[in-house]
Amino acid sequence: MKNLFSGLAAGVQLPFDGTIHDWLQSNVRLPHSARSTHFEIGMAPWLNDPLRAFANDRIKQICIAAPTGGAKTTFLELVIPYVIAQQPGPMIVVGQNDEMAKEWCESRLLPILENCDPVRKLFPEDRHQKRKTTILFPHMPLFIAGANMSSLQEKSMRYCYGDETWQWKKGMIEEMKKRHHDRWNRKTILVSQGWDADCEMNEHFESGEIWEFGTVCENCEQWHKMLWSSVKYEEVILEKDRKST
Repeated sequence: MKNLFSGLAAGVQLPFDGTIHDWLQSNVRLPHSARSTHFEIGMAPWLNDPLRAFANDRIKQICIAAPTGGAKTTFLELVIPYVIAQQPGPMIVVGQNDEMAKEWCESRLLPILENCDPVRKLFPEDRHQKRKTTILFPHMPLFIAGANMSSLQEKSMRYCYGDETWQWKKGMIEEMKKRHHDRWNRKTILVSQGWDADCEMNEHFESGEIWEFGTVCENCEQWHKMLWSSVKYEEVILEKDRKST
């Protein structure tokens, strides 16, 4: 009986009582990041509010539009270890195609998970449960797949994460969302660079409250949306002129 209670005590722990940002700062390392190998709230400040939304169970869907180099992949690499260690549930991550999803998982995701101590402790002991695009943790499965109909059927998921959805065929986002099976604690995350107006991503992005990241001008002290047309400069030097001087 003593061993039974000892085992139960070892397997139960109190949830982290800080914010998602606190947990990420303490536990996640990003070896491939061009900004910082440690998560810091100032490394990509436009991700801070989406991270808060991710940790909020009342928010069921998050859509992020960001340019190339806008830390979209970093956001994904932050939330996965948080899910596994703090808010577990069946999760599927759908990339552009099977090959790219597999390469990202092997080269970027697995090193991050293996260097996250709370996640490393949860890795399955059976090596057959840790495959190139599937990890069957004792308490949840994690699937990595490409955007095709066979990947978006049958499985029942709490978390459905769609990456670069501007390249998906029409109807695939809705097909992925069906994997939630009306779970009360479901979470859909759709992330992409810009898209055409007729893209399926557009209706999902515009269906909720839209927040835009901007900056405060040092002169007028007013908030401005970040647009190239707002950039002021006094001199233009063309590349051909630079080479001749």
